[in-house]
Amino acid sequence: MRPRSQDLTPVKKYITVPLKKKVSNSEKDRQHFTIDANSASSAKEKIGKLPPMSPSDEKEVLHFFQILESQEYQAFLDAQILKWNTSYKKTGVPNISFQDFFDFFQSQGISTVDFAQGAENGFREYFPTGTPADYEAEMVARFQEAFWASPGTRTEAQSSTFFVLSEEPDFSAWMLGRFKGNIGQQLQWIEEQAAAATALGNTSFQQTRAPQETDVSVTEKRLLSNPKIDTAPTTVRDKTDPRSEPRNSVNTPSPSLSTERIFAIRKTLDQYGTDRGLLLLLESDPESIDWLLETFKGLDEIDAWMSEKLPQSKSQNIEKNTILPLKTPEPPSWNEIPE
Repeated sequence: MRPRSQDLTPVKKYITVPLKKKVSNSEKDRQHFTIDANSASSAKEKIGKLPPMSPSDEKEVLHFFQILESQEYQAFLDAQILKWNTSYKKTGVPNISFQDFFDFFQSQGISTVDFAQGAENGFREYFPTGTPADYEAEMVARFQEAFWASPGTRTEAQSSTFFVLSEEPDFSAWMLGRFKGNIGQQLQWIEEQAAAATALGNTSFQQTRAPQETDVSVTEKRLLSNPKIDTAPTTVRDKTDPRSEPRNSVNTPSPSLSTERIFAIRKTLDQYGTDRGLLLLLESDPESIDWLLETFKGLDEIDAWMSEKLPQSKSQNIEKNTILPLKTPEPPSWNEIPE
């Protein structure tokens, strides 16, 4: 046996594992990936730290860890980073999609669920009917409401709003159904809503903007900023106001809208509460907001109008200039966001 040289270098072993693609068994469509023997050992060490599992599951997990440490996965990541950077320079939005990762692992022999179907299932858990587009206006209103309530600069408020809403399962399910894991499109939507909320609320996010001790809702600020509305300090409510004090009846205003339109306004405010209902009306029926601004002297009068009771029968004789109010439950406390 020939003696080994004194100048010894580590012997690197490679394992070649053939993997079939999803739809073809031909040699042309087969893929291989190379794994350093040290990487395979590292993958086994990681599995050893996981809870006990069946032999078949352990084999699948080992395979997954080996792919993560393979040359093919590194090349895939490099290509993804290049794509993200290129799209960001061109459009300002990185083209990132979870679907790309699912497709890669599936091409390497990992059994994965269909991501698009998984997103659809997650959406249906909270929205059994309709499509994501059917709930877009509601989600926009929720984003704006949370955005306006967030302190700091516009960028800080935007990030804070997203993290707050991410904690709400139905909002997260809607985002999943709406964007199907496309992070770039999701980020673009958030940017657009933050810009729209800033313009809509006439809010100047200065770099030195700080939270106020008493922060009035921006919806109310918009109502109170109207020149036709009494802006006396007594009409402004702060967060500590329980909104449970007895309300005085207001004079029934003469409608400039049809009775059906007024019923629709009342129904929206009754269903979502005054603050959130106004946001939804602003999105779907701006003319109704103009009517409210012209008719009432702030949110207190709107609340008083909402507290009026509906006649027992719609067949009652109704005067031409009479507004038909709907019965509404006691409004929530100031800090409560309606579900």
